[in-house]
Parts: sequence; C-alpha cells; structure tokens
Amino acid sequence: MIVHRFSLLLSAAIIASPMSLLAADPPPETSVAASSTMVPAKTVSFSITRGQLRSAATGWLNRSAEQPPAKFGLELDGDVPQSSANRPLVILVHGFNSSPERLAALRQAFHQAGYPTGALRYSSQETIANSAALLSQELRQLALNQPNRKIALVTHSMGGLVARGAIENPALDPGNVSQLMMIAPPTHGTSCAYLSLPAQLLGHTSSDRDHSLAHLVLTGIENGLSEARDDLKPQSAYLEALNSRPRNPRVQYTVLLGTGTMFTPDELMHARQIVHRCALADSFVAAIEPACQSVLSDFEDAVAEGDGVISLSRGRLDGVPDTVLLGFNHWNAIGPPEAEPVAALHHEILSRLAGDAIAQTANPAP
Repeated sequence: MIVHRFSLLLSAAIIASPMSLLAADPPPETSVAASSTMVPAKTVSFSITRGQLRSAATGWLNRSAEQPPAKFGLELDGDVPQSSANRPLVILVHGFNSSPERLAALRQAFHQAGYPTGALRYSSQETIANSAALLSQELRQLALNQPNRKIALVTHSMGGLVARGAIENPALDPGNVSQLMMIAPPTHGTSCAYLSLPAQLLGHTSSDRDHSLAHLVLTGIENGLSEARDDLKPQSAYLEALNSRPRNPRVQYTVLLGTGTMFTPDELMHARQIVHRCALADSFVAAIEPACQSVLSDFEDAVAEGDGVISLSRGRLDGVPDTVLLGFNHWNAIGPPEAEPVAALHHEILSRLAGDAIAQTANPAP
C-alpha cells in the first residue's frame, strides 16, 4: 500500500511539474548532404513557462460554467450580531487547496459548545500576503460593526500563515484578535510545497471525501501553480519576512502539531531503491531517474517526525511556549473527532476558548 501511494504521488509530481525535456543539443541549422554515413538524430527539446502552463490549466479547468466563481471573504453565522459579546467569535481559516466546508467538523464542535462562528474563504491563487490583507480588511469591518467583539482565530495549515500575516503586521493588525490557535502551521515552510498536486492525491487516498479523483487532480494542477505555493517553500521570501516579526503581544498563541505521519524514512528509502532498480532495467527510467529522485527528496517533511506534511521542526514558532503535540495527521485533523487524537485536538482548542489554563497538564512540546 505504501509503495502504491509513493508511486501515485511520484507519477503525479512528474506530470504536474512545469514540462521540460532533458537537455539536448538544438537541431542543426543546415541540411545534411546525402551520404552513406548515418547522422545521429538530435533530440528535440522544448519548455513551457510556468505562466503558460498555469494559463492553460486554468483555461481548461474553467471550460464550463457549471461552478460559479467563489466569493472570497468572511462568512458568518446568521445569528452572530445577536450573540453575546462575552464569548469570542471563532473565525476559522482554512489551508492551501481547501475551503471553509472542509472545516465543518471543527465549526460544528464550536457551535455545540455555544460559540458564534465564521470562516474566511480565500484563494490559493493569491499570495499569502494578499490573503492576509483580505482577512485584515474583513476583521476591521467586523470591528466597526461590533466594536466590543473579541475574535479567536482557529487555523489549519497555511491558514496560520494567513492569520499571522494579518495580526503581526502593524499596518494590517485589526486589533480585535485575542487568540490564535494554529493546527499544523507550516511556520518554516514544507518541502511538500513542491508537491501540491501529489499532496492533494494523498489526501484523497487517505480519506473518505466525496470528491472524484479527477476533480482533485484538476484542482491540484490549478492550485499547484499558485502564488501561495511559492510562499510555502522553505526559506521563501515571504516566510523569512513573516518570521522576522515579533509575536503580537495582545494575542494568546497556541501551536498544535501532529505526530501521526503515515510514512517513515525507511519507506522513502525503499521507494528510492525501487526507482533505482527500475532505472537499471530500463533506459527511459534511467534518463528520468534524477528527476524522480529529486521529487522523492521533496517528501522529506512527509517522513520526518510530524503529521505527514508539516514536520515538528518546521511547525514550531519562536515565542510560543503553548505548543502541544498530538497524534493526528495533516488530513484527519480537520475531520470528525472519531479518532482519539482528533478528539484530543478538539478538547485542547475548546479548553483554551473557555479560558482554562491547561497548557501545563496537556501534552506540551519538549
């Protein structure tokens, strides 16, 4: 099963990458005179730019008008204006290639606990900075309409970077956020950012989502060429700038990291060995082996100690002592609390919303 998953992800990564053939000499400019001597054929090379591929993929994905364009911004419960201001308004911020609907289980848990809720819908086609500006704009409008309302942000994956981009930038800080609880934030990026389409496929193989595989592939191709994907790469300019800023002193931070990765370093090594053995037996595979091994290198965060996408070392955030380790993985973290680690995750978040000082008795990170 593991080998099947790696094969699926590897194939998808190669297909989704900007297309370029192996380097080759250009075709000769002059014709070859008739001769009994055979002239070796030249390999033709071509390339397609990232912008061209993105434009083509987007045009293909939008070839029908079956799905209207999404409206981005805050989506609030209808009863938020009438709800008590004594309780924070919980705003959920989804991650890359996701949507508010994917956070339905978390939102339902907050509803059942009596909290008013909302969610930010944003596009992975935008830079994280632009999505942070959108969140800031929406929260500032909310502050005008409900000046006494405090906001608790609960984020998943890249949503944590969007939230931090809003509250840690003095020019964007709306001033009404009191809590930020980040589930699996890619604080220092993730090598899986090079593999947004395969990560989408892996999510499909590890869940019971009601999406067709074709829909996930097409969505992954489109979003895999997005601006946010570049921001998620380790040591990206955006991450360097974001992490150089201090934490917001008016906000209580919590980082919740998963340790439930489905892969191990031994399995990645086994996948590398399979590619190498195939290369020894087949000349075509031998030609593309360097590219395949490079793609497999991008799974380093998937097999490191972590949740399968975000390693613990890349999820930690300086200045946040309230960092909790639980056994969830990157995908089941936002699902129903049927598994014990996910139920524990819900408990940790709800306890902090209620103001319980449980950081010392939970599972603090070493």
